[in-house]
Amino acid sequence: MGTTSMHARFGVIAITFFALVGCGETSVSERGSASSLAPTAASSVQSDTQATAVREAGTPIVPADSLDDIARWGSSMLVVSITGEEARLSSSAAPGEVELGRDLAARVEQVLWQHPQAVTTVSAGDPLTIYTFPGFVEVDGQRSPAVPEGAVRMDVDQQYVVAMADDLVDGKQVLTLLNAFLLETDSMLMNNSKSVLLTEAAADLRQLSADGVDSGPRDGESLVQRRPWTA
Repeated sequence: MGTTSMHARFGVIAITFFALVGCGETSVSERGSASSLAPTAASSVQSDTQATAVREAGTPIVPADSLDDIARWGSSMLVVSITGEEARLSSSAAPGEVELGRDLAARVEQVLWQHPQAVTTVSAGDPLTIYTFPGFVEVDGQRSPAVPEGAVRMDVDQQYVVAMADDLVDGKQVLTLLNAFLLETDSMLMNNSKSVLLTEAAADLRQLSADGVDSGPRDGESLVQRRPWTA
C-alpha cells in the first residue's frame, strides 16, 4: 500500500476523460492539498454555434453517475475552468469520417471533496490537461464538435464539476476523469437532471467515503483491479 510520503509531484496534471474499457490514454497528476468549499460563480452554457455530433459511448470501467458511485470509485471532485482546447489523435470511424481526440487546458477553481485515501490530490489553482474522445468528428473534411452519448461536452471559457479517480495506466499513477457535470452557480446538475448544492454534495461524499474507506483507492492499483468482478 502507498502512503502520502510516496506521492509524486509533477508540474501539470493530465486527465483521461471517462474511464472506458480499452482506453489507453494516460495522465500525470500533481500532489496538493484541498481548498475551501466556498462556491465559485460559474456558467453551464453550452456552445450552440455549431451542431455537436453525438457518438456512441464506450463501456465505462466503473459507474460514475451518482454520488455513491463517485465516493466508491473516485478520489476527487473539483470545479474546473476550461481555458483552451486542441485537437489531437484520430481514429477512422467510417468511410470519409474521422474522429479526433481533444486536449482541454483547465484550471482547478475549487476542491469540493477528496477521498481520505486519495493517492493523488490536487489544489485550487493547479493546471490540468483533460483528454476527451471523441472531441471532434470530420466528415468529408468538415470538422464539427463531438461528444459521447450522455456525456457533457466541456466548452472553453466555461466551468464544470468533474469527478476523478486514481488509476494506474502503463505503470504510472494517474488521475482518470470519471465524469463531468454542468455547474449552476452554487449547484451541480447530476446526470438524472437533479440539481444538488455543491456544499451538500461535498458533505455527502465525505460521509459516504468515510463509511466505505476500505474500498477506496490504493497506490499502484488500477480501476480495473478494483472492480468487484475482477478475477
